[in-house]
Amino acid sequence: MAETPELRWIRAPLQERSERTLDAILDAAERMLEKGPIQNASVAAIAREAGSSVGAFYHRFPDKQALTRTLYERFRNESLATIEGNFGPERWRGHTLREVLTALVDFTARDYLARPGLRRFAMHLIESDPDVRALAQDLSSATVSALARLLERRREELAHPDPALAAEFLHRVLFATLDQIAMFHGEPPTGKELSEDELIGELTRAITAYLGVS
Repeated sequence: MAETPELRWIRAPLQERSERTLDAILDAAERMLEKGPIQNASVAAIAREAGSSVGAFYHRFPDKQALTRTLYERFRNESLATIEGNFGPERWRGHTLREVLTALVDFTARDYLARPGLRRFAMHLIESDPDVRALAQDLSSATVSALARLLERRREELAHPDPALAAEFLHRVLFATLDQIAMFHGEPPTGKELSEDELIGELTRAITAYLGVS
């Protein structure tokens, strides 16, 4: 059996110095999201974290709202590239659907748990900014479409009669569960602590059982 491919985030390479500076500022803002809301961080603090200057910040962004939109747009673009790079049929040749789903759930959940501040930021922006909400809907649609194609190609390995409907429902189940964890800042919403491995294991069990994966 082939070795399970390693899933990874895909980011386009940067070439120009100005692009490197922009990415450094966005990276700094993303790091600061794990310490608290971006509203609590001053432009000077973000520039300092990026190893840059306030002048360099304002050369690229008219204000902090522009930074937040750009940060979400980068996250969305990287997510789309990651979906395209990780959902291709050739990437999973020689692997069962159960192995594919296990890898996808593990990758998604561990990234969520590693960057909860980024996820809370995204949820807040989606709620408050209609333009960002439209971008988020496009991302969700692309994710569901890729998952539906994957399930359709593996139809003989699942009992669920409708791969497209299953993909739609699984997207809602998986991300609703992970969003809840992010919103509770890592604390168990019911008081019952689940380890990272337990959470991922039970999510995988629920998804494969729902699909009727052989």
